[in-house]
Amino acid sequence: AVRGDGVPDPTRADAGALPRGVGSSTRPRVGTDDVTSMSSTSSSETRRTENKTAPLDEPEPPPRPGAVMWFRQDLRLHDNQAFHAAVKAAKKTGGSVLCVFIWSEEEEGDDDASWRPGDASRVWLGHALDALDRDLRMRYGGGGDGGGLTYMRGTHTDALRVALDACDASVVFASERFEPAQVSNDAKTHATLSESNASLRLMPGHLLFDPRATKIDMANEKYFFGTLMPYVHAAEKTNPKPGAPKPAPPSAPLA
Repeated sequence: AVRGDGVPDPTRADAGALPRGVGSSTRPRVGTDDVTSMSSTSSSETRRTENKTAPLDEPEPPPRPGAVMWFRQDLRLHDNQAFHAAVKAAKKTGGSVLCVFIWSEEEEGDDDASWRPGDASRVWLGHALDALDRDLRMRYGGGGDGGGLTYMRGTHTDALRVALDACDASVVFASERFEPAQVSNDAKTHATLSESNASLRLMPGHLLFDPRATKIDMANEKYFFGTLMPYVHAAEKTNPKPGAPKPAPPSAPLA
């Protein structure tokens, strides 16, 4: 379903519910107005980010066992490298994975420099999120407030901070996006999370080939620029061959 303002309104998960964090006796909640807006700047273009180095006179805090899986465009469990990485990281440290989707109207692009979702895209998104939530619950169990997809509204950085605290995590996994507005937002999100000794790890998955590595050599190309073949040749030459899709993890410790 879609609310009057066009924002997807999934029917199966409480839009504000967060599962219990590790070692916590209370269940924190975040609603539409609970994630406050903030601003940050960064020029980082690191694809896979690491934790910010702590000052020499302060010991770096130990890593937290949980992991946050930030679903964005790859709304599926199979053929999803970020989800595999999040599950693997949580299992290794004995933590749990909190799966989230964040709706941030102001960060979804603009009509001039990027691609803001239209009405039809938002209707599709509502159904896709509902299906993903069902898949998580059916495959890995869980009911009520836990085990499925957690829906959040607010800026990416603020929502992710709440999610990290909720599952006692210090790392967020997500598939990399390449729209201009999203590249800028990811850099800002990474910089802000780094201030709290957390990290955003962007994994390949939405595209078969990395556009940054694909270089078209028209000097040695027999086909005209603007047709398909120059790009196909460049992609095959400058990128590794895509691997076979991975099935969904057989088990996952969902929060």
